[in-house]
Amino acid sequence: LIAFLKHSGCSMTRLHFYKGRNMKKLFVAALLASLSVLSFAEGKIAVVNIQEALINTNVAQQRLEELETDSDFKRDVDEGKDLQKERLALIEKRQKDGAVMAPVELQQLDAKIKGKEADMEHLARKLQSAQQGLMQGLMLEMNEGMQKSMQEISKSEGIGLLLMANPQIVLYADTSFDITAKLTDKLNKLYKPKKK
Repeated sequence: LIAFLKHSGCSMTRLHFYKGRNMKKLFVAALLASLSVLSFAEGKIAVVNIQEALINTNVAQQRLEELETDSDFKRDVDEGKDLQKERLALIEKRQKDGAVMAPVELQQLDAKIKGKEADMEHLARKLQSAQQGLMQGLMLEMNEGMQKSMQEISKSEGIGLLLMANPQIVLYADTSFDITAKLTDKLNKLYKPKKK
């Protein structure tokens, strides 16, 4: 082909253009062929959101409910709500009276607002830490059953490649590719909530 193009008087620029276009077409064709062979040989591709599957289990819902009714947790939540109200009141005061306040008074008011915000952030981290600790404990407790369930689902659904439903890995997946709900169902059968 290259010899023919040279012989027919085609310039080197055109020659590189033809080579580039053909190489791109060849690469795309090879990629599509390899993907189709892979999908036939190895099965379907699916995604799973392990955290979502775990948090939607009956056991996780019961434990989160227990955490939210815990006296210390409730106290921290109530304190956070009070801090938010106090912060909003201070902001409102600054907006209403700020124009007539002395610079020293404005600095003191701003310091109080920042103090409330810092206290709120500390409480939010504390509450989030409690929830994350609970979820990590559940992850460890259910890990063996989760691995087994994912293998069973993959086998029964003919899945050859199972990916984490992570936006950095999977840009888009139709719901028909998502086995998260199926994993939750299997975990609900394996792990029962405690009777109250």
